[in-house]
Amino acid sequence: MSKYLIKILSICAFVILLPLVVVGGALCVTEAIGITLTVKAAGIEGGVNTESHVAIYIDGHKQDNNTIKIKKNTTVKVEYEGVGYDFLGWYQGSYNEVAPKIANNKAKTIDGNEKKTTCEFIVRGNTTLTAVRNVKTYTVSYEGKMADGTTDINLPTENLLYGQDLAVLADQEGTCQLKGWYVKGTEEQEGAVTTQVATFDQSGEYVLVPYWVDQAAIQYTLHVQYHAQSTETQDVTFSLAEKFGAYREREGYTLLGFKCGDTIYNETSANFTGLIEAADANNEINVVAVWECDYQQSFNLGVSGDIAVFTNAAHTNPAYVNENDTSINFADEEYCYDLTDDVFVLFKEMVGATKFYNNEGVEVEWNGQFKLSVNGHLINATTYNHSSKTLTFAKLMAYLEAAYEGELDGAKVGVTLTFVPVA
Repeated sequence: MSKYLIKILSICAFVILLPLVVVGGALCVTEAIGITLTVKAAGIEGGVNTESHVAIYIDGHKQDNNTIKIKKNTTVKVEYEGVGYDFLGWYQGSYNEVAPKIANNKAKTIDGNEKKTTCEFIVRGNTTLTAVRNVKTYTVSYEGKMADGTTDINLPTENLLYGQDLAVLADQEGTCQLKGWYVKGTEEQEGAVTTQVATFDQSGEYVLVPYWVDQAAIQYTLHVQYHAQSTETQDVTFSLAEKFGAYREREGYTLLGFKCGDTIYNETSANFTGLIEAADANNEINVVAVWECDYQQSFNLGVSGDIAVFTNAAHTNPAYVNENDTSINFADEEYCYDLTDDVFVLFKEMVGATKFYNNEGVEVEWNGQFKLSVNGHLINATTYNHSSKTLTFAKLMAYLEAAYEGELDGAKVGVTLTFVPVA
């Protein structure tokens, strides 16, 4: 064979093998990159407070995204979780592709016809899986008697979605309250459930009967905020029959009642309609305690004097309060300040200090260098010798009232608080 013929055959072989090499290389690259798996949830939407989501698990580990790259023939577990939907099954393809087949009864779930919310699936190529689910729907009719026990309920049949409100009835006499609806036939069963919202487990038809309760027997829980500037709360019971349960005392103050909206309610209130209407489904109500000061109800407390407050253990960063500094208005009707609780806190805010230390560099609640004077009257009980001593409301009020001049008649009285360095 001549060398020219050998060259020609070599060139032909190269030309024939080159495409195969390119195709083989592309296949290898594709296998290295992997294939795509996407999972979705779709179907008929609607309802209130519905939830729907899907997840992918590989070897027991939940994946961060609903679209992932994996190797061919990987076994994955897909999972659907939802509230307020009827689950129809996992189907291969997008919802737009699957929905017409479901409507014509030609679609099959990837796990047969079991319609399991969780199933395993071998991914053999680029795949989209859809968890098909439709919002729960109900046909609801109402039967039974009104609160008087004799008048028949006359309400139209309703077509509702999951989470929508059921019908509301009012007692014309105002003595009973509709607490919810029973599914007919369960009202006499132990543990029977009433509801005011359509959240039944299965879509379908339901006949409901009312559950009336004498309003005087309903017990509510008041979550009472101690005063308007406080984050502290305490629970108090309330019912029309027994009114309010016991609540804490506050030194120097008389409790006027519990404020809900713009109204203050107490034992002598004649109408509790607004308070009851504020209750949630669990008969819980948020209110604020309102107090009346047993002494003068409003004071302008001005901090004066030239003092230093150590703000760190090294005593290198003093803060000062200078004479004629901004006064603090303690108007209990408006701000609900408690003088014994708030006066020192407000002073610390004025000087911009967050920590206080004694001469030994030990952090204390209040700096032990100062006493408190009211219009020149030294209040020894407020001396802090590196430990906290209680300033009682009554003692502070006594010094404040001693500083008053002229007729009070509810007018605001100016009082100066002076923080005096200890000699």
